[in-house]
Amino acid sequence: MKVREDMFTAGFRPRLATPMLLAILGRLKDREQGGVLSKAGYRSAESDTVLSFAQEADEAAKELSGRKMNAPIDAYRFLEKMPLDQVAYLLAESRNSAALSKIRATLTSGGRFASAFRVSRRNCKHWAWSEDRNLMPSSNKCSRCS
Repeated sequence: MKVREDMFTAGFRPRLATPMLLAILGRLKDREQGGVLSKAGYRSAESDTVLSFAQEADEAAKELSGRKMNAPIDAYRFLEKMPLDQVAYLLAESRNSAALSKIRATLTSGGRFASAFRVSRRNCKHWAWSEDRNLMPSSNKCSRCS
């Protein structure tokens, strides 16, 4: 809940369905997770997306804490392209302190990240405005524009 409040305070409204589902399934083994998802009615492609989400987020955290992201502007640009649900997942679940400090610094940088993120996504035709005028994705990841 703290991550959700932090993201809302920074002006973001991430979709937390996948991270919440992973938190619920977290104590199960991999095969059991796949079985529960199939019994819940998820198709194989959807369950693969859910099950590979944590690995993708961990790879992003590893890249974020790497040598190439030492400059703040590089980390900023990398986080700008990263899906918000992965950022929220990393804030909640990651133990990579270097990646977490870069994410927190970017989120609390006086709103510059939030306003730049909104401006960069306005030009994408796959993102839509919600009723309360906050930018909400029409899908988790825009593969055509990113």
